[in-house]
Amino acid sequence: MIYDALYTILSVDTEVTDLVSTRIYPDQAPQKAIAPYVVFQLISGDHLESHQGGSQLVFRRFQFDGWAGTRLLAEQIREAIRLSLQGFSQSSPVFGTVIQAILADSEGSGYDDETELFRARSDYFIHHEVP
Repeated sequence: MIYDALYTILSVDTEVTDLVSTRIYPDQAPQKAIAPYVVFQLISGDHLESHQGGSQLVFRRFQFDGWAGTRLLAEQIREAIRLSLQGFSQSSPVFGTVIQAILADSEGSGYDDETELFRARSDYFIHHEVP
């Protein structure tokens, strides 16, 4: 459900969709995906405990990659993702998921020889509730 929520947040943001349309993929892009596009994936996560035992709060780290034919466009995608996600919180569920906070972490960039595309990476800590 968190994947659906993250897709929704990005796909309704015109700053993102003006650059990649709806080419936003969880885990991996299709083999012959048309650039530019976004791929996001879960890196790590913890279910938080309280003194009363288990809670519904999860703390996860997601990586978002903007892929494009130029470094500039890849970086523009990363910035659009940042503007869409950083500081996001909503008490009403997005696809059944209550997101308490999205916090920016690290960034990076690179080039993939196989796809001949530039990648601009950004990581986010996402605090959300699970049903």
